[in-house]
Amino acid sequence: MELAAIATSRADEVAARWPGVEVMASAEALAARDDLDLVVIATPNDSHAALTHAALAAGTHVVVDKPMALDLAEARGMAEAARSAGRMLAVFHNRRWDGDFLTARRVLAEGTLGRVVAWEGHFNRLRPAGLARWRGAPGPGAGLLADLGPHLIDQALAVFGRPDRVWADLADPRGAGGPDEAFLVRLGFGEVRATLAASLFVGESDRRIVMHGTGGSLVIAGTDTQERDLKAGGGPGDAGFGRFEGGAALHGPHGVHAVPAEAGRYLTFYDGVRRAITQGAAPPVALDEALAVMEVLDAARRSHREGRRIELG
Repeated sequence: MELAAIATSRADEVAARWPGVEVMASAEALAARDDLDLVVIATPNDSHAALTHAALAAGTHVVVDKPMALDLAEARGMAEAARSAGRMLAVFHNRRWDGDFLTARRVLAEGTLGRVVAWEGHFNRLRPAGLARWRGAPGPGAGLLADLGPHLIDQALAVFGRPDRVWADLADPRGAGGPDEAFLVRLGFGEVRATLAASLFVGESDRRIVMHGTGGSLVIAGTDTQERDLKAGGGPGDAGFGRFEGGAALHGPHGVHAVPAEAGRYLTFYDGVRRAITQGAAPPVALDEALAVMEVLDAARRSHREGRRIELG
């Protein structure tokens, strides 16, 4: 792939890092171009739908950041536009390629845990000042559930499929009157229970993913390093990129045993994008799977508002 243009307000920073790449001041103008194969939309959540529709109308394939839209109805409109245009629309659920999740899926496939009965996913951070910029300001698409919820929900659905019930509680621990800064979501998949939680007021990371089964429990602690290294200017070609800083342990009837952790591989997502565009392969994240995440997000918000469990049917 060749990076052709970037829409940004930080033109000097982009020019220094990617000399020779065209810099545009308007995301709308970039999305409307008809000379590009792919547009990647990494903008505030309330602009995802409009920019996606513009790019699809221009005949361009699209990768859009999560959550793909503000609600399920908006997301369905985007999916229909992609199908009508005959173009790929893939949602960047990159945490499917985190080292911890890849490790959990490998252990699950090995059958060591027996029949899985419970799943836990945690994304805790210590940011007591709240989320930065638009994510922490009141308004559509803000808050922690919209920021980290799609990751945790997508991981659970990637393992267990579509849930049949949703219960959620959103919190504003600072009492600042802004969007949610902590949440707890519980999903039911038949007899399997998934507990998904995130907070800006937890300073430890001793549990990232936990699976309990009839043969034991898998506990993964630590942090995938890909996002950190990318922000620092690194990339997939660097030595050690994607290594998982933490550990995994299997707690079984014969004691506790260390489990090798997988390296993270975000590049796999874009390899899938390339093959979808050039070879007609399925996109790395199916639209139906992305829509299922939006369905759960809508149900979680409704559950919190109404104070009850939502049956998806």
